[in-house]
Amino acid sequence: MVDRRRVAVIEGDGIGAEVVQAAKTVADAAGARVTWVDAPAGERAHSSVGDRLPRETIALIKECGVALKGPLTNPVVGDASPNIALRVELGLFANVRLARTFNGVPAVFPGTDLVVIREVTEDLFTGAQQWVGPDAAIAVKYVTRAATIRTATFAFDWARRIGRKKVTIIHKATVLKTTDRLFLDASRAVAERFPEIECDEMLVDTVAMQLVRDPHRFDVLLTGFFYGDILADLVSIGTLLAFVVVCIGIMMLRLSAPNARRPFRTPLVWLVAPAGAATSIFLMCGLPLDTWIRLAVWLALGLVIYAAYGRRHSRLRARGAV
Repeated sequence: MVDRRRVAVIEGDGIGAEVVQAAKTVADAAGARVTWVDAPAGERAHSSVGDRLPRETIALIKECGVALKGPLTNPVVGDASPNIALRVELGLFANVRLARTFNGVPAVFPGTDLVVIREVTEDLFTGAQQWVGPDAAIAVKYVTRAATIRTATFAFDWARRIGRKKVTIIHKATVLKTTDRLFLDASRAVAERFPEIECDEMLVDTVAMQLVRDPHRFDVLLTGFFYGDILADLVSIGTLLAFVVVCIGIMMLRLSAPNARRPFRTPLVWLVAPAGAATSIFLMCGLPLDTWIRLAVWLALGLVIYAAYGRRHSRLRARGAV
């Protein structure tokens, strides 16, 4: 009989308990022979023992050798981030974020399959910052050749072992001519040791634009902590488009009804939100046919609702009721 593997479980804060439970359910259903061991951390641990990352939790993770972790709340003031502290304690230096679509699951870009690998011990997230008087502050972007080489080597070696074809080095060396130049040069040097892996480089703002226009052009993205933290969330395309829908819809609503006392109650939101979303998406990226069909249905629904309630809203506005 195969022994069961002990896995430390940090439920985390906020949605952590829900997503971790879902992950455990999937692992169990897949037949993984795992014994889940609770490892308190985050707000729950802080309220019970006064520490967001108890030493007992660190010891348990080291004993198990593997942990399933939900997101932990980063305090705005006071204590250091328990997420970063956990990486430091365990000697973790690279974060791997997979972004892949699956057949049968609706997606804006079917066939997307890319990876974001970021260095997670340096950059702006080290916490080296200070106030300069009451009205100014400084944060230090800290980059070393050794840490960059370590993460870049991991990224290229991982790409080779997994069967990936290309690594894109992400930077802003055109502006940050010391820190990002060092990251770029050190990563280039590592790339020369892996001639079978294609390597290119791109500015971080260009990458952000291309991710929402044509993510298929990317395979593995190699970057530092700060850029990677943003891009790792950006590759979740559905979340990005939902944000665009809300922002563009609200902006157009306020422009179309600037004098409304309660603008969010106007039926016009059903028209301008879909129209604004469709316009912004059209400008940003080429969408597959099935997505355009969904957007067309959504826009048509908005027009129907607007037509049904438009007259009533106009009468109410004439009376000064909205």
